[in-house]
Amino acid sequence: MSLTDTDTAIPGIYQMIITGTSGSITKTVNLYVEVLNSAFQVVSPVNPLDLATGVSNNSVTIEWVADPSATNYDFELASDVDFTTVLVSQNVTTNQYTATNLDQNTNYFWRVLPKNNGCQGEMSAVFRFTTGSGISCDPIVNSTNVPLAISASGTPTINSTLSIPTNQNQSIDKITVSLNITHTWMADLTVTLISPLGTQVQLFSGQCNNRDNAVATFDDEGITLTCQTTTPTITGTLIPAQPLSTLIGENSEGTWTLRIFDAFNQDGGTLNSWGITICTTDDTPLSCGDITSVWNGTTWSNGYPVNNVVCGHQ
Repeated sequence: MSLTDTDTAIPGIYQMIITGTSGSITKTVNLYVEVLNSAFQVVSPVNPLDLATGVSNNSVTIEWVADPSATNYDFELASDVDFTTVLVSQNVTTNQYTATNLDQNTNYFWRVLPKNNGCQGEMSAVFRFTTGSGISCDPIVNSTNVPLAISASGTPTINSTLSIPTNQNQSIDKITVSLNITHTWMADLTVTLISPLGTQVQLFSGQCNNRDNAVATFDDEGITLTCQTTTPTITGTLIPAQPLSTLIGENSEGTWTLRIFDAFNQDGGTLNSWGITICTTDDTPLSCGDITSVWNGTTWSNGYPVNNVVCGHQ
């Protein structure tokens, strides 16, 4: 059975009733046909915008306007405008893709093909963004809301805050947390960083049994937490229990909170100090010649030159 002239049909599920008769026997079968929408929208970038510069090479979420007719998208990321060197070719079910560990000072090109279970649109225009020249970190911002006592009675929760004013606001590309806690039986504690937007990142919880104290920096690029037999038992530059990269893309301005929950009675202590270090990508637009593409007689090393690329010859 074939159906024709469905171009004008409203997308949806249609019921068909088929009745068959043979002598005195009549049988009825219900069939259902789903008509899908083949009218896809033109793809428009949301973030980063086309020709954006200073984009984080650490992690960037590439997002486009969602198409109501699409249930999935073919996403491609390339290092040249011709897509001869495709770095990512992946089907995604949302209108975004997160690219990580990109090169600094480099042009990247991306495009999207919207699809659903029965139809597909046309490949989008090619969009370009340029990564920045690496991450730079501001001096640590220390809390003045210290010291705070952690009571030995009951199961207390303490919240210490620090504020970053609007005129110092930055988009976060990396963040680290340094802290100094005096406490007997460290396994009692759960320590969590809370951003101004309310995003919570657990730094550690239930670690090191009855050993004492923590003087450490938490950094996604640190080492795995290993309890020391000396004091402080938690020390060094350590990987947090949950990734601080969750905070990438959030603004730094506002009130940050370090929350410490003590799950057991008797042992107590003090939050002596803590602070955060915010790192951002240099978003200064590149000058002509900061990126080069060399023709070797056959291909371009970085795709054929675009408006921020100087060409050269071997």
